[in-house]
Amino acid sequence: MAKRRNLIILGGLVILFGIAAFFMASVGLFAVTSFLANQRTREVGIRMALGARAGNILGLVLRQGLLQVLTGLTLGLILAAAALRLIGGAAGMEGATWNLPMTLSVCCVLGLTGITAVASPALRVIRVDPMDVLREE
Repeated sequence: MAKRRNLIILGGLVILFGIAAFFMASVGLFAVTSFLANQRTREVGIRMALGARAGNILGLVLRQGLLQVLTGLTLGLILAAAALRLIGGAAGMEGATWNLPMTLSVCCVLGLTGITAVASPALRVIRVDPMDVLREE
């Protein structure tokens, strides 16, 4: 009975730490992606001053940001598969299986977080007046 209670407590702690790690990953992804998009304000201002359309600039920023997000998701899936084999083999769980619904839901949430992190600064950047950007320096 005590052994079962300890397993339940241990399982609860693992779930709690997993949720905390997922939350920190989402916040970190949003912060880094948003920062990288905001760094391009001057470049976007110059492009707009030279006559680029807002839709073209938005597409450029979104494409480059989403490429980074998809690269990160792909590398994360590859590393997760390798870790499952490594940890499963070391723990004696040779038949450790991949939890596909959980993996897909995590990828979807992180993907949506990445899209939001890229789109919100991109939309803010295209509303900037090019002359204000050029006057900054």
